[in-house]
Amino acid sequence: MTTKQVDILNIGLIFTSLFLAFQIPFKLFLFSYAVLGPLHYLTEINWLNKKNYFVKNPKWICFLFALTVLICLPVLLTEVLKIDFFKGLTNLINNSSELRGISKWSANFLFIGIVSSISFVMFKETWKVILSILITTVVAYLLMTVPLYITIIGIFIPTIIHVFVFTAIFILFGAIKSKSKMGYLTVVLMFLSALIIAKANVNPRDFILSEATKQNFNSSTFSFVNISIAKFLGLVSENTNYSLISVVGVKIQIFIAFAYTYHYLNWFSKTSIIKWHQVNKKQFIIIAVIWALSVTLYYYNYRLGFIALLFLSMLHVFYEFPLNIVSMKGVFNELFNSKSRIKS
Repeated sequence: MTTKQVDILNIGLIFTSLFLAFQIPFKLFLFSYAVLGPLHYLTEINWLNKKNYFVKNPKWICFLFALTVLICLPVLLTEVLKIDFFKGLTNLINNSSELRGISKWSANFLFIGIVSSISFVMFKETWKVILSILITTVVAYLLMTVPLYITIIGIFIPTIIHVFVFTAIFILFGAIKSKSKMGYLTVVLMFLSALIIAKANVNPRDFILSEATKQNFNSSTFSFVNISIAKFLGLVSENTNYSLISVVGVKIQIFIAFAYTYHYLNWFSKTSIIKWHQVNKKQFIIIAVIWALSVTLYYYNYRLGFIALLFLSMLHVFYEFPLNIVSMKGVFNELFNSKSRIKS
């Protein structure tokens, strides 16, 4: 497919994602996250590896891997301790100040990861990268008690910002490189879709959830993301009993379902442009097997699938940070150069 054809396809995918999000916002999100999500993680990580993760020195990817381990470790240990065989260790882990300390640093690990990725993209010299990491760590420590920082970095970066804002920047960067008007239109339509959702009239009674859907959605823990968005936008107060099946709750879920579904579909539409699908037989088998097992786990028990895939999901977020930086740098450079050309 040509770039123009891919852009046209993406416009169609935006409308499709938006239409389905309005019809079945909860079920669409659950399906996209469980079926499309794991395949996206696996194929993107494999593609990023072939691109040396867009960093000057690939060895620093080990640092992002370590941050992923640290951010996932408390959650995974908590889940493991729910298994009868390991319950004897519960008190030992609960009394571990180190584990509680790691958990409190979750937002900081994300902040350190994305800011340090700037140095991974820009610097070859090891000392510059280390200095950048040290400075970023100090800043993170100073900010770790600020509620707005925790919300934006700890909650929104790995979720809504990752799937919506970074996707828009990635598309815009591609449109700039290919000088595609249809690419620019795709970005406009993404934000227009968000506006349509915000202004739409919805009736919460049209979105009654079955017990299975409600249980699976709660298992995904995304109800907390919904609540955080509502409070961040000032749509509910701190003392309000938030309901997913309300005008605000449904609209936020429509947006989340749209953002996640289009994020995944956009990736799968780019095969002819970025060639992420070009893998050898061994890689194909590994990806296919892990994906099949992942979907099976989600089908058997959604929470089990969510926990089992947590590390892979978070790892692809961290590994994508350098690409996000490269995309933002490309967009800003183009805007700066355009202004310079206009002035001259």
